[in-house]
Amino acid sequence: MRFRHALLIGILSAALLPFALLSAWQVRSIAQESERDDARQWSAAQSAARALGREVGNAGRLVRAAALSAEAALAERATPALVKTLQAAVKELAEASPLIVNLHIDDASMRSLVFWPPVNEAGETNWNQDHSQRWHASAIRRPAGSLMSSSAFVATGAYRDATVGIAAPIAGRGEHAGRNVGVASAVLDLDQVGAVARRIERQAGLPGLSIVVLDREGRVLHPRAEDARGWTTVEAADLESALRAQPEALAETTLPSALLRPEDARGEALLQVSAAAQPVAESGGLALGWRVLALRPASLRHAELHAAVLRSAAAGGAILLLLLAAAGLLSGALSSAAERLVRHVAAGRPKPDPHDRVRFPKELAIVQEAYGRALEEAEAKSRALARLNAELEEKVAERTRDLARQTETLSHLFEAMAEGFVVTAQGSNGLEVRLSNRRAKALLGGAARAGTPVAELLAALGVKTLPASGAAATLPARPEDGRRLEALRFPLEDGRGFGLLLRDVTEREAQADMKSAMIGMVAHELKTPIAAIRLEVEALRGTGAGDPEALSELGESAEQLQRLVDDWLDAARIEGGAFRIERKPLQLALAARRAAKRARRRFPALEVEFDFAEDAQMLVGDEARLGQLFENLFTNAARYAKPGVGPKASVSARRTAAGAIEIRVADNGVGIDPAEAEAVFEKFRQGGRAKRRSGGTGLGLFIARAVALSHGGSIRAEPLDPADFRAGTVFVVVLPEIAPEAETPGPRLA
Repeated sequence: MRFRHALLIGILSAALLPFALLSAWQVRSIAQESERDDARQWSAAQSAARALGREVGNAGRLVRAAALSAEAALAERATPALVKTLQAAVKELAEASPLIVNLHIDDASMRSLVFWPPVNEAGETNWNQDHSQRWHASAIRRPAGSLMSSSAFVATGAYRDATVGIAAPIAGRGEHAGRNVGVASAVLDLDQVGAVARRIERQAGLPGLSIVVLDREGRVLHPRAEDARGWTTVEAADLESALRAQPEALAETTLPSALLRPEDARGEALLQVSAAAQPVAESGGLALGWRVLALRPASLRHAELHAAVLRSAAAGGAILLLLLAAAGLLSGALSSAAERLVRHVAAGRPKPDPHDRVRFPKELAIVQEAYGRALEEAEAKSRALARLNAELEEKVAERTRDLARQTETLSHLFEAMAEGFVVTAQGSNGLEVRLSNRRAKALLGGAARAGTPVAELLAALGVKTLPASGAAATLPARPEDGRRLEALRFPLEDGRGFGLLLRDVTEREAQADMKSAMIGMVAHELKTPIAAIRLEVEALRGTGAGDPEALSELGESAEQLQRLVDDWLDAARIEGGAFRIERKPLQLALAARRAAKRARRRFPALEVEFDFAEDAQMLVGDEARLGQLFENLFTNAARYAKPGVGPKASVSARRTAAGAIEIRVADNGVGIDPAEAEAVFEKFRQGGRAKRRSGGTGLGLFIARAVALSHGGSIRAEPLDPADFRAGTVFVVVLPEIAPEAETPGPRLA
């Protein structure tokens, strides 16, 4: 029974909730619309105040302009021509503002000197009229350049209607300087003031909106009474009370009857907004003290909100009755179906008993059928899962045995490796040895034991840092036994340690040292016979004996042999750490041009172009060694030129943002495979390029790199065209502006 009640309440709640939300949304929408209307009402009052300020301020500026125009005229004798000119100026100024009804100039005796229009409505002249008793007569005593305005009054002169006046004193000139000599004054058309207010009312588009304009004494300038002399006056105290001392805020209050329309004579509450806190016309130095009110019946908003509430209440009542009836019928059927479904689930059988089968609603019937199928599938899967678990346990046991055998095999292989192998990892005291094989312990002793800090391992190796990952390096000879080890470092997958492969290369390095020493010795021994050959060739040339062509070929062969010996000696110095440079100021472009000249003596077909920036001309370094670098690059371009294509090289130098000088030597040769871009700088390495046009030792680029390194710089090879390395090669040399005091190009550990 409780289920039916809960179901009934739930249905009603679910149905009424959207209705309640819709009603609340409707009421809120009406409230928001009312707020927007209030904002538009306030904006209308502000707009009216600004518009009146502009129009009246403009009229004030025109009156001041008339006063300024009259200053020169009143400083002289008023001739007919001068009066005619002033009359035209006054006419033009009066017609420039729709608010100005008339504009005139009075002299010091307050008699009208110039008047526009010149005649009144009765056809009488407006000139030479006595205005000493008019409102603007007191303006002659005000400071020059000031403006004054009047309260609303009914004109008795040329214009006989309700109006507001503006006046400005006319300052004297010449002998009249320091005192006023007249007054310029104008009266305003309040119908035009009303036109501005009515335009703002139309633009606001608010039903029932009414713009009310009050002067400084509370007289209603708009809307005007039918009888111009029947002023409607609102007392300041009554107005402040009506505005509840909040002139800039919206308020619902009962306004003074003087502000109400005839149909509102009962004094009903109005929504009103006032711009009283903002002077209507302060621009141009004119302060009228006017106020603008925007009035709108509050009943409009109240009626709309009340109607919405009534509609919502009526709709809610009707919906509630219908839902009660429908929910009662539905809850009974649902309650019965739910009870049958609960009995079926409690029985735990895939097929329900006949009296527990659900037929309505269809959704619950589908749920009952799905429950039965799910129960059958669950039982079948449970049986299958049991079989799979048994098979999995058997496979896991077999896999465990296989892993144990593999681990044992790998352990034997690890210990039997000919090279030493050390694995490091993060420990409690930082990076330490985690694992090492028998060969590593034989090479390093206790430093290879597990738990040894990496610092002790480095000390046993005789180095402070290890080579970079993936780079093999030969370590210095160990002082205790003279052994030399080669170390290869590689990262581990976890990134927290590294592996180290150690190989004993003492014998290999001894052979390499022996070979270098022998090359150096042979080179030194060859220098003497080569020098003798060159001297003999020069002597034979001097005496004119022998075949000149044969002597020339013999001289070139001697020079080539001398260069070969020099390259061998330089290679020996590089490997022995004795390669040095002399630091002197030099002209880089001059060194490059001299190197090109020497290269062209050997390869006359070689063409070289130069492009050195002005700030990349000077360098402090070894001119002879840098010339050797350029010459090796130029001869390299000539040797590896494409068949049938004349060799070309171009040299450019620019200063980098870091202050170094970057030199680019490009050729049109067969190019260098990017995979060999680093290997070509190794000793005796010539790469897998096309057949050379002239022989070489494979030491040119090796020496070029030594020269760059000795100057504290670097050299690298790049394809001229990244898309096709066969298009040529660019050698990029970066040199500091001043070579370091001492720099050796020998091998270094990373």
